[in-house]
Amino acid sequence: MRLIGLPATLRFVEQYGGVRVYIPAQANAEHPFAELIGLDNLRALCAEFSHDGYGLRHPMPTATAALTAVRNDRIREKHKHRTARELALIYRLMSGRWSAS
Repeated sequence: MRLIGLPATLRFVEQYGGVRVYIPAQANAEHPFAELIGLDNLRALCAEFSHDGYGLRHPMPTATAALTAVRNDRIREKHKHRTARELALIYRLMSGRWSAS
C-alpha cells in the first residue's frame, strides 16, 4: 500500500490474495498486473522487489480484515439511514459483528 496506494492494493489483493505472485524485474504495459493496477504502480513494485535484475516470488496476503473493513465502510456510506440489523439482512451478514456469513 505504501508503494501503490489503497485502491490499487485492494484490486491486487482481491485478484491475487492467498497465492504467490511473481513480481518481474522489469514492467511492461502488457503484463496482467499493469492492466490491473496500472503501469506506474507495477514499475514501483518492480523497483522495490527486484534484485540484481531478477524478479521475486512473493506471497500475496489475503488481507481479509482490510477488505472487510472497506466493504463495511462502503455499505455504511450507502445506507446511512439503516440499522445494523437491516444491513445484516440485506447483505446476509452477521448483525453486530459485520463479518461475512
